[in-house]
Amino acid sequence: VELLPANLLQEIANHISCLSDVLNFGLTSRRMWNSLLPRLYADVDLRTNKQCKFLSVLAKRLGAARHIRKLAVRPNSAEWTLPEDPVDEGAISDLISRIAPHLTALHTFLWDGLDIPNDELWRKLRKSCPHLVNIGTTISDAPLGNSNHLFAFRDLRKFSFVVKCASLEWLADGRRPPMEKLPRRFWEMLVEHSPHLEELVIGGAAPCPRLFDIRPVSYGQWPWLRSLTLGDLVMQAPPKSDGRKTPSFMAFLRSHPQLRCIKMQHVGGETFPSSLNLPPTALPSLRAFSGPQTYVRTLPQPWLLRELLLTGLQLSSSSFPRLFSTLEQLTSLISLGILIDLSLYASVTRSLQPRNHSKIFRGLLASCPRLAHLDLLCFTQPTFTVVSRNPPAQFEPQTNSPQAEFSAALTAAPHLRSFVLTKVHAPSDDDMTQSATQLVRQNPALDRFTLRYSQDSWHAPTGIRAKHVGEYAVVRDADGPTLHAHEWGARTFGGTYVRRFEHKI
Repeated sequence: VELLPANLLQEIANHISCLSDVLNFGLTSRRMWNSLLPRLYADVDLRTNKQCKFLSVLAKRLGAARHIRKLAVRPNSAEWTLPEDPVDEGAISDLISRIAPHLTALHTFLWDGLDIPNDELWRKLRKSCPHLVNIGTTISDAPLGNSNHLFAFRDLRKFSFVVKCASLEWLADGRRPPMEKLPRRFWEMLVEHSPHLEELVIGGAAPCPRLFDIRPVSYGQWPWLRSLTLGDLVMQAPPKSDGRKTPSFMAFLRSHPQLRCIKMQHVGGETFPSSLNLPPTALPSLRAFSGPQTYVRTLPQPWLLRELLLTGLQLSSSSFPRLFSTLEQLTSLISLGILIDLSLYASVTRSLQPRNHSKIFRGLLASCPRLAHLDLLCFTQPTFTVVSRNPPAQFEPQTNSPQAEFSAALTAAPHLRSFVLTKVHAPSDDDMTQSATQLVRQNPALDRFTLRYSQDSWHAPTGIRAKHVGEYAVVRDADGPTLHAHEWGARTFGGTYVRRFEHKI
């Protein structure tokens, strides 16, 4: 292998899916390491504060920076950062500014911090990275001036601008924030200077702490636009508005028939249309949709939809029959995501029995008979268990025991091959590896799945603080299935753990 040309070694590495295997391959010799650097550094995603410290190492080894094509930096991520253990985002931003002149291959940059980075960072990236056409940033409380260098980029392909909600304390007074206008140059960059835009995100999960007016997006004419995400912002003129006329959002959707993915993160109200008032032939390419149930019911061609994420929390078991009826109309659906929290309903009515969750899960799956993937977030407290503790021979899907809730429900989905389950962690939860093993035994058709136990309830699919996470793949051979596991999380007495292993079932 040592004698193979470097380009052939890189081609071999490109066909190795697990990056840790590529790393082990590269550690065999210095020549191998140098040959595989482009593969190892091509996609860098710094998800935790500890990983963000890698930037200080990179600043001392600038030769490796030229191989980075995608860079995502997520300081102070709510999922893994304790409030008392923050990192200085200004220092992180300054480090990237120092490295920027050496990021000559960079084409994608994402900043996912608590607030927008220093303006100098955008100036350095725009000046130093000629291939940079995909950019994204978060913003919280920072003011946005018209002179911000973020708005000087041209001919973007992907742009993401997400309002970050780090706390819900601002909801205490019961009032929504005032409407804000985005700078004029923000819209000039997108509408006038990025005609080849393919993906646009102007997001903010509900409830959003800043209420930006995004109506000017309707002026956009992007023939290559394939994906659109709009947050809990202002998409139609509220009462007593300034009277300014803009093209309607429905007219915008009609003029973009090539859209394949639309995501609406709002929770309803006067700032967004109450439904999708479109002709029956509109959005012929739409295959993935995220939004409230009211929008799903008014999609022009619902039978074409293959992926659906319902953004509104399902708060009462009485709402599910109507939801099941809606899902039955989506005859091509193969992927479903849904958020459930019956805590308030349970405490008020005192009628939530242990088996109720299982009935709901089974109803969801029975409504989508072709479903191959399920992304279920359930924050009900008290929570449910994942698998039955009974031996398989005694496993009864209809039992009243709370131990049979989730795994039993999967029998209603014969085509299900993967899922992501997020639930509130409970002291009574079984060991995650044991639960994963039982899931495979009780549902032998599964190929891969993720178990995620959160530290607390949350109001949106993002920003969840995980306590334990397990990612599992089932590999089958003549000797039977083997579970390939990647688990990580927080230890009981502080610190974190990460482990990878194989487990014969």
